Amino acid sequence: MLKILFVCTGNTCRSPLAEALLQQELKNKELGFKLQVSSAGLVVCAGERIAENVVKLLQEEQIEHDFQRHAKQLDQELIKDADLILTMTADQLQQVALCFPESSSRVYLLTAYSGLEPFDIEDPYGKSPEKYHQAMEEIRLALKNLITKLEEG
Repeated sequence: MLKILFVCTGNTCRSPLAEALLQQELKNKELGFKLQVSSAGLVVCAGERIAENVVKLLQEEQIEHDFQRHAKQLDQELIKDADLILTMTADQLQQVALCFPESSSRVYLLTAYSGLEPFDIEDPYGKSPEKYHQAMEEIRLALKNLITKLEEG
């Protein structure tokens, strides 16, 4: 089983969005192996849930997700358990590698690992609904490429 961990700042916008979108895509795919998807944040506020604009986007897309789930703090156990760690920004990649040096061979910028020209997926937190939609579309594009890469082995 391949275990993928998405990481962003607060685990309320981008990483849970990536988690939900990939889980939805996997419902329609036969990869030939099992895949487990999760997400966490570098700086989590205790008790915080997924951003309301992310909930709206997922509901509009009819994508199932645990909307009551609390944000998860990235920790040693999550890092140890993950086979592949994908961050939303280059800065987050550096932070993960610095805080968890043992992860350096398994942590990548999502866009770069997916074969796209590397770019950061901007944090939409507290911004307009359009910024949330933009982040979702950027993540969706990266995930399509990621799935293709996984299918090709």
